[in-house]
Amino acid sequence: ADNGAYVGFQRDPPDPQLAFNCAAPAGCNRISNNSVPDNADGGGIALMRNARAYLYQSVLAGNRARYGSAALVASGSTLNLEGNVITGNTCVPPPGMGCTHIEVSSGTANIRYTTFGSNIPASAVVAKRQSSLLNLYSSIFSTPYAVLVYGPPSEYRLDCLLGPFGSAIAPPGATVTRVATVGNLGFVDAPAGDYRLLPNSEAVDYCDATLAPPNVGDLALAARGYDGPLIELYGLYDLGAFEYYPPIDALFKDSFELVR
Repeated sequence: ADNGAYVGFQRDPPDPQLAFNCAAPAGCNRISNNSVPDNADGGGIALMRNARAYLYQSVLAGNRARYGSAALVASGSTLNLEGNVITGNTCVPPPGMGCTHIEVSSGTANIRYTTFGSNIPASAVVAKRQSSLLNLYSSIFSTPYAVLVYGPPSEYRLDCLLGPFGSAIAPPGATVTRVATVGNLGFVDAPAGDYRLLPNSEAVDYCDATLAPPNVGDLALAARGYDGPLIELYGLYDLGAFEYYPPIDALFKDSFELVR
C-alpha cells in the first residue's frame, strides 16, 4: 500500500452471524507465503508514504524479506495490529545486521493482543529510525527479543507483555510496565501452530484494558475479558491473539480460581 492507501482485514462484520467460520488456530484472514527479493523489505505487507493498515484477527505467516518479513511500516505510514498471530516468517538481513519481522522506519505501529510465534531468526519487532512510534500492548513473544533498535532513538510504550525475555525486552529509554519473563507460555500446541492458551498459562487474566481497550474480539471471535481460571494479576484480559475460554462441559463446574 502506498501514497495514503488504506488496507483493512477484520473477521468481525457488523452482523456477527455473517462471520465466516473456520478453524481458530489456522485463522480465516491470512497474509501468508509471500516474498520479495533478498534486497527488498516488507514480505507480507509493505506500507509506504502515509499508507494505513488495520489488520485485525489475522495470521501473518510464512512471509520472507530482508527486513520486515511480516510487515514494513515506513515514510509516515501507520500499522494497527490486533488479535493476530505472527509466525513462521523469515528475514534475510545482510551479514552482521539484525533481523526484523516488523520493521518500523519513520512510521507508527500500534500492536495489541498479538502472539509472536516461531519466526526465523528469533528477533521480533523493531522501531528503527528517528520519528518512529511503537505502542506494544497485551502481547506474547515466543522468543527472547521483543524490540531491537538500530539508529537514532524513537518513542516506545510497552505494557503487559509476556515472554522469555531476560534482559532483551526493550531499548533504553522505553516506557515499560507490567512485563514478565516466563519460559513456559502455556500454548496448546505451538510447534503445530496452535497458539490458543491453556488454562494454566500465565497469559490468562494478566492485564486490564486501560491502555489497550479491545476494538474487536479475539482471533476466534470470542469476547475479550473473560474471567478465566487463574486469579487476576492486573485484570481480566488475556494476552495474545486468543482469550482463554474453557470447554463447554467445564463451564458449569465450580468457579474457584487457581493461585498463580
